[in-house]
Amino acid sequence: MLSNPNSYTGVAPELLTVNANQSYADRKYFTQELRLAGDILGDVSYVIGGFYQKYNTRFCQATLAGLNDLLTPVGTVPYAGGYNNNPRVNCNQERGNGLAGFIDVTWKATNRLTISSGFRYTHEKKKFTARNETFVQELKSVVDPNFTWDKLGVLANALDFVKYPGATGIGRVDSDSKTWNNPTYRANIAYQATDTLYGYFAYAHGFKSGGYNAQVGRSGRFIAAGELAPYNEENVDSFELGLKSDLFNRRLRFNITGFYGKYDNLQVFTIRSIILPSGATGTSNVLTNASSAKIKGVEMEANAILTDRLRVNLVGGYLNAKFGTFIKNPAINLTGKPLERAPEWQGSANVNYTLPLNGNGKLALNAAVTYEDGSVFSYSDVNRSYDILIPSRTLVNGSITYTTENEKYYVRALVRNLFDKRYLKSGASIGAVWAYGSYGDPQYGGIQVGAKF
Repeated sequence: MLSNPNSYTGVAPELLTVNANQSYADRKYFTQELRLAGDILGDVSYVIGGFYQKYNTRFCQATLAGLNDLLTPVGTVPYAGGYNNNPRVNCNQERGNGLAGFIDVTWKATNRLTISSGFRYTHEKKKFTARNETFVQELKSVVDPNFTWDKLGVLANALDFVKYPGATGIGRVDSDSKTWNNPTYRANIAYQATDTLYGYFAYAHGFKSGGYNAQVGRSGRFIAAGELAPYNEENVDSFELGLKSDLFNRRLRFNITGFYGKYDNLQVFTIRSIILPSGATGTSNVLTNASSAKIKGVEMEANAILTDRLRVNLVGGYLNAKFGTFIKNPAINLTGKPLERAPEWQGSANVNYTLPLNGNGKLALNAAVTYEDGSVFSYSDVNRSYDILIPSRTLVNGSITYTTENEKYYVRALVRNLFDKRYLKSGASIGAVWAYGSYGDPQYGGIQVGAKF
């Protein structure tokens, strides 16, 4: 059971409570997997198995929103004490089970060539039940003004949907279920050209499970059919071509990978505007499906030992990730637009220089630069002018570390965000009402002392 520390205890507050809540969560899972592994003639190895999962998750939240007493006309709150003394309750439950069978085979064709492939079939069934948010007095089939929070007992009792179906015309229990069947498969070819040169090609068809949004019904109105419906499984066909190498007597390690992925029913979060019981505008963060998306890119990493004292690490990446056809709502068409949180370019450079101190330990000097291209953090549901855009940024960090000769103790002086770059990390827009953002850490420095035992 999980509880919010700012929970409503059932005791009427003396002051106005702007917003407090108590949450109950109960999650039970059972999983079992059986595997049989072996080899044939030494060149072919295999794994055959099955997997079973069963789960039951239950969640309830009681919210005390005294602020609504200031936003609603006097006399319109139906129960004595108003919002400040009467919590509203929202509950849901999801149950499901899954069954899968799989086989994976690897063939060592030669001392340098390896071919592998696998197949898995997954069957899943999920059932979701929810009751829209109501006052405690409205949990029964008929409104009972005397059935207050203390009469309910513990919050978990509100999960009895038979006993508490919701008052006619105010509360309602809704259910939905769905079954998914998904085959997944993969193939991989790897070739060890030399002891220091390795190449591979991989293909995979995979999926991410569909499911239900637990945030439905929070507005107090009945749950609409479209809200109750599940988001579907996400499917992807991915291709990857890579090369790994150790060059110049292993003083340079260079790896490069190119990749391409095609998604169907891509799962994306969207912030939906809802009308609260007070008449104010609120939001609900839900998972939904875009019709398709394509990503392609290249990743590179190089580690070089330039001298016995100087080492350099370089990492870089290019990503082109765009929606296919995706009409978020009649006002927002994201077809062909970049995916959220997918910067086109990223890179870093890290330089380390070690200076021995003639038997008195050593100094290690480190400088690091990171770059991230600008990107869209989230798209608005109302107007593109409310999109949250993350500007590009370059950050510089550094440190000097003294380590004793036996490497048991060290002292490090460090600085982060050396040039005090002010940069936005995340954010969200709430309808057309307001927006907020979170900024990265400013410039700071410190001293670290450590010991090994």
